Amino acid sequence: MKISKIHIVGMVLLLSLSQPINAGLREDLEKSLRPLISKYLGESLANSLFGVKEEELELPPIPKIVKNAKAVVVESEAETKDKLNLSSEEIAVYHAGFIKELYQVVLSQKASRNDISTWMNTLMNGGSREGIYRNLVLGKVYLSMESMKSGITEGTVNFAQFVLKDFINYETTQEKLSRLSVYTIKRLVTEKALNVFDALIRSNEDDAYKWYGILSGRMASVYGGALGNNKIRVNPSSHFHYNWAKDVNVQMIKSELIIKIHKIFNTTIP
Repeated sequence: MKISKIHIVGMVLLLSLSQPINAGLREDLEKSLRPLISKYLGESLANSLFGVKEEELELPPIPKIVKNAKAVVVESEAETKDKLNLSSEEIAVYHAGFIKELYQVVLSQKASRNDISTWMNTLMNGGSREGIYRNLVLGKVYLSMESMKSGITEGTVNFAQFVLKDFINYETTQEKLSRLSVYTIKRLVTEKALNVFDALIRSNEDDAYKWYGILSGRMASVYGGALGNNKIRVNPSSHFHYNWAKDVNVQMIKSELIIKIHKIFNTTIP
């Protein structure tokens, strides 16, 4: 009788996985049903349904951070060196795409031709993506956004605590967050995430990649719908993001952190 029920569960799972489902729901299904399917129907079927099981990455210890925001700076060669052997034309396309998306997710506006030209020149002359971001959030436009009285939603609080507690090692309360503008919360959470990554990359590069991989995998699993149709961003595998991070330079990783955190926060703004 038990085997019969397991077969039924397997058939239901096959049907459910034939339709698009939320990444978080898929993860819940795997946690609850994979052990049963492996035991009664075989590991090969479990692998065909869920993929080969990966060993979980271990989150490294989170360092304590004391650092202030900075403007555009010229980063070290290690931060900006191209690991993908892209042509100058391809690099320019990626830079332009970043600038356009940055303006949209941070300032909720379209980057002008002058904006793109100015920041492209900055990047091509050794400036950093992180530096451009910090200039935007320390500028007059974003300051005016922070001064607006916008209500803090439950979604804003939940995502802030999601990042701060496990990945920044920073405890806060809903009461404290409710005193801030959502735009201030976005800036502070992003800044803290960048500072943690900086500290990790200086002490142990692999720890930094693991931290990024686990954070990105969990964001995709829980908040994948807010990340759009980008196949890299919505992938729920921590190993996938860990390996991606090892293949690109530090500034590309930081720019993805910035974009993803802001995109998710933006979906919580009423």
